[in-house]
Amino acid sequence: MTIRLLRTLIAIADTRTFTAAAGVVHVTHAAVSQQMQTLEADLGVALFNRSTRTPELTPVAHQIVAKARKLVADYDNLVPSVLGDGGLNGLVTLGVLRTTLTGLTPQAMAILKTNFPDVGLRIRPGLTGTLLADVARGDLDAAIVTKATFDARRHSVPRSDRRTDGADRRYGGTR
Repeated sequence: MTIRLLRTLIAIADTRTFTAAAGVVHVTHAAVSQQMQTLEADLGVALFNRSTRTPELTPVAHQIVAKARKLVADYDNLVPSVLGDGGLNGLVTLGVLRTTLTGLTPQAMAILKTNFPDVGLRIRPGLTGTLLADVARGDLDAAIVTKATFDARRHSVPRSDRRTDGADRRYGGTR
């Protein structure tokens, strides 16, 4: 049993469907189903009445959800309660891709500010390679980037495959 599985169970209890719960916990419907099978196996109890189309929690599951809510809340408040000052504070310098400035970045900022109102944010746009280098150097605390999919060293054409007329033997076209 993990906190993640308990969060998923709570999401199902709140939304009453696996599909809606999947959206809440940011996984697929199939992942929610698999997580609940795992949780049932870990706990050794049936959490759902399987005779209905939509998931209905069993009486035992209702009790587990009530305790899980407290457990997850305690887990989420572990660090703030130890720090004694309500949680994290200070300035976070976040590097972001320009394409995330109208979607992902504002959403992440809103969540961060809601959970940690004493944290200041400085946003610095850039390209993935530059942002990753800045994080490595310590110039940025974190960065929202994409996975680099093109590596020029891996995709260069070996000399033996180059033709003098500019065509690339491997791809049947020009370079």
